[in-house]
Amino acid sequence: MKTLIFGDKNKFAFEIEQGVTGIKGYMKLWIEGKAIGDFKKQDEFIHAIYDFKKFDKTYTSLYEPIFDKMSIEEIHTYQLAEDLIWSENPKDLEEAERRQVYIRFFGIQFDGLCSFISTYKDNYITWFVWYYKKNKDEYRSFKIKLEDYKKATTEFTIWFNKNLSEKYPPI
Repeated sequence: MKTLIFGDKNKFAFEIEQGVTGIKGYMKLWIEGKAIGDFKKQDEFIHAIYDFKKFDKTYTSLYEPIFDKMSIEEIHTYQLAEDLIWSENPKDLEEAERRQVYIRFFGIQFDGLCSFISTYKDNYITWFVWYYKKNKDEYRSFKIKLEDYKKATTEFTIWFNKNLSEKYPPI
């Protein structure tokens, strides 16, 4: 099948390939010319649309000064909040739930196990990516201009609305 690219691969882009059903397919991200994903798993594209809408509503609040002093691994651990999730203190559970706002989810179609965390400051989105490959953790971070992100997500959303939106209830 034909692949489609939304955005600029050297800045920020989504690359997709539709599966047989059309509503499911493969997705790969391009950030600074580096690909994330390998077209081995399929999922519904609607997950990306839901994520874009969530991000548009929350991105201006996706920053905490504590992040400036943290490594990628520390930010990932902070966001996971495992120590808080298992606490018996209700305030700890509330804090763990609050931290979930940083998590991005486009579907399960990315290679291996990985997670995406986004923060926003000074017109830049910083993406922290965690991979689990070959039995070891790997962390990367990328800075993306908000305008490059919005260009890619707008192009993808227009394509989705034109080609797939009738298969879903209005969102």
